[in-house]
Amino acid sequence: MIADLLTLGIAVLILLGSPGPAPMALAGIGAAYGPRRGLPFLIGLIVAAGIVMLLSSLGVAALLSASASVRVFLQIIAAGYILFLALRVYRGAGGPEGAAASKVPGFFDGFILNLINPKAYAAFAAIFASFGIRHSDPAVSAMMTAGVTFLLLCLIDAIWLAAGGFFKRLTNDPSWGKSIRAAFAVMMAAAGLYSLTRL
Repeated sequence: MIADLLTLGIAVLILLGSPGPAPMALAGIGAAYGPRRGLPFLIGLIVAAGIVMLLSSLGVAALLSASASVRVFLQIIAAGYILFLALRVYRGAGGPEGAAASKVPGFFDGFILNLINPKAYAAFAAIFASFGIRHSDPAVSAMMTAGVTFLLLCLIDAIWLAAGGFFKRLTNDPSWGKSIRAAFAVMMAAAGLYSLTRL
């Protein structure tokens, strides 16, 4: 059991916690608006992740793998949405003009981002297929794997948001703010565009 938990934890960290569109969005929003104002976005991501986890366990991930055109369409939509969020982070609340120009990405933005991201479906499918906690009852195995994965995901995503928040003080400084927001926006855009290369 301990070995299974350790293996699952490492897999979740690599598949769901490595820099990608959602983690970069969390860090960028934390830097532009602060962790407290980024909480609705975080909650949206997490709620959608729970739905994606359920759908993946029901076979939607296999359907996406089998249908290249649906997968490509969703990946292009997800990458476009990341670019849209990156622009909002860049124009974020670093000063009076930024606060007026851009509304904080909220629950709906986070929810949509994870719900249309084929990478999330693939990651959950891989976790359940290869890194599940072994138990004599498959239903118990699936529930334990889902519970541990969900708790780790919540922790990892909260850390990404808090890590971005570390830069919040600097983004309020006119001499640093625009550059830091631009850096996070570029990292978000790069993560979104990189996902297109993996179609």
